[in-house]
Amino acid sequence: MDEQSIISNPIQFEDRLKRLLGSQQAKIISELLVRQIEKTIKTMMAVRGEDQKWM
Repeated sequence: MDEQSIISNPIQFEDRLKRLLGSQQAKIISELLVRQIEKTIKTMMAVRGEDQKWM
């Protein structure tokens, strides 16, 4: 899957992770990705001086 496909269809990405790694490992990877995405968004918002209350 390319990056755009992952972004546009995260459920399909997670299903592929489950098939490749198993459910438990896919869950760990998904949680790590969510944390990293949240961190990136917070950083971007801080740089822009935007409110972060939504997180």
